Amino acid sequence: MNLCPSDIAENGTASSFLGNSAPPGAPQRPPHTDHQMKLTLRTHSARVIPLVLCLGMAYASFNNAYTPPFRGQVDSEYSGWETFTIPFNGPNLPDVAGTSSDDAVLTQTTPGAILTSTGNIYNPAGPSHFVLSDTLPEDMLEVVLQISAFGVPADYGSFVLSYTDGSGQLISLPPDSIQNLWNAGGSFEDRFDWDLSGNSDSITNYTIQFDASAMHMSLDAVILDVRFDGGAIGTNYCGANVNSTGTAAFISATGSDAVIDNDLTLHMNDVPMNQFGYFINGLAQGFVPNPGGSAGNLCISGAIGRHSAQAANSGTSGSISVGIDLTAIPRPSGGPVAVQPGETWYFQGWFRDSGTSNFTDGIAITFQ
Repeated sequence: MNLCPSDIAENGTASSFLGNSAPPGAPQRPPHTDHQMKLTLRTHSARVIPLVLCLGMAYASFNNAYTPPFRGQVDSEYSGWETFTIPFNGPNLPDVAGTSSDDAVLTQTTPGAILTSTGNIYNPAGPSHFVLSDTLPEDMLEVVLQISAFGVPADYGSFVLSYTDGSGQLISLPPDSIQNLWNAGGSFEDRFDWDLSGNSDSITNYTIQFDASAMHMSLDAVILDVRFDGGAIGTNYCGANVNSTGTAAFISATGSDAVIDNDLTLHMNDVPMNQFGYFINGLAQGFVPNPGGSAGNLCISGAIGRHSAQAANSGTSGSISVGIDLTAIPRPSGGPVAVQPGETWYFQGWFRDSGTSNFTDGIAITFQ
């Protein structure tokens, strides 16, 4: 970190970017020393510039980012910004590898903003105002927004998700929850969640707007995760037991129930992190509690096929998604079989769980 020692003076006043504000309940940084509070940067023309410009914004990503369990699933979009290109009234497109959204755009609308040498949006003239716009292929269900800022935090009361309902009325919703992820060394990382799964409106076009709490905020990085209605198919049955995460894992299916499409993906959700699992199948429902010492319930009866060749690790997201070939469903004897129109198949997820095993609930799919 270059402090530009030839330009640092100790006879200035404290810059507001050294503020110590944070959302309620968040851990506070230790108070600044008198020496730190007096650091300013002077140009040769004696104009005072906050030290943040000299530091070059060493914070280039998140220290403690959150990974939603639905990230990477077919019914989700991920967008990440780390290097911004236009500080005022221009579109900033996601630049982080792995971005899956084609439509997400972030714009800053307060005059006076500039880019730092590392691509942060910094505003010495006033509190920045940001607008994030996005379009989804299907109805929105859940949004997780994370921002990393340096100098001063965002205005936590300014965050609002807006959309226009079917009658043309503008609807604006504050976050359902706000969580501080990091607050140290002048860096602020925060998470904002919206749960729209119970909202009866169809939401495919929306904006999220938020403000800086004061001038001198430097926006360092943004992460946007959105879960939408991916055309879920099938009917869930047979409740699952709670696993070591404190919740019950559940199964879902997306794609098409038309055999000719051969487009079916099964998902295990709320599985313990970094555990192996695979899907099983059958042609009849059942209920066997704690089979073979398992902590879960077996929801399939009769001959049970195992998709063990597609076993996968739940990773840090606690989820497993597997594409199912409807022309080659594994069975316990006689080799794989092809699904036929009119058949109802039953699927369930099995996974390792704290020295034993567990199951998701079951899902029944009648194919066309």
